[in-house]
Amino acid sequence: MSTQAYTASASLLRRVSERSRKTHRGGAVAWLVLGGMVCLCLLGSLLLALPAAVAEDAYLSWDYGDAAFTAISAVTCTGLTLKSTAAHFTFLGQLVILLLIQAGTLTILFAGVALARLVGQALAASAPGRALARPPGVPTVRFVLTATFVCELVGAALLYPMFAVRSDGSALPVVERAWYSLFHAVSAFCNAGFTLYTRGFLQGLSEDWSSPLREAWQVYGVIAPLIVLGGLGMSVL
Repeated sequence: MSTQAYTASASLLRRVSERSRKTHRGGAVAWLVLGGMVCLCLLGSLLLALPAAVAEDAYLSWDYGDAAFTAISAVTCTGLTLKSTAAHFTFLGQLVILLLIQAGTLTILFAGVALARLVGQALAASAPGRALARPPGVPTVRFVLTATFVCELVGAALLYPMFAVRSDGSALPVVERAWYSLFHAVSAFCNAGFTLYTRGFLQGLSEDWSSPLREAWQVYGVIAPLIVLGGLGMSVL
């Protein structure tokens, strides 16, 4: 069985490679993804290196290497951080991280759709009578953007009630609650692993830490489904 699976996989990959060479689409997609990722990482690292992106008391211990690491982690949705996103960055820094997460995820999603189309074309070319799969067009791009933003906005709306108070028990302003909701919805759908709390969802909602965020139903009823939906990818959806 394993030999048959290997043979089938190798044959499919060979067809995809041949198809991409004939259409020159595979190489273009690869270079587009690579170039897009590199540009996002460079731009993000420069923005995160700005004094306005880092809290005043933390800037002296911040250098470009730290900024580059954080930008790369955000673009690739790795979730590794050298500093606390909540305590180390200003609103500008957090906004840059969120935009890097979103842009990196969209790049990966579009690349996945393009790869799926190449596989479809390779299969169609090997089966007589089957129509060739069409290249990704405007409807595909529209679906990817719509599905992404709808999932994130619905998730943010459902998360909004969870962010009612700060750790010290004081009420969060409406704008701040909306920001927390949007950030965590995008981070969850993109599988990014970034959070605006120093202890993640172990963070307490009261001074004695008696009510951690992980006890809220939204963690399991909203964030977990967003992670699954984002991880499935657009080809599955």
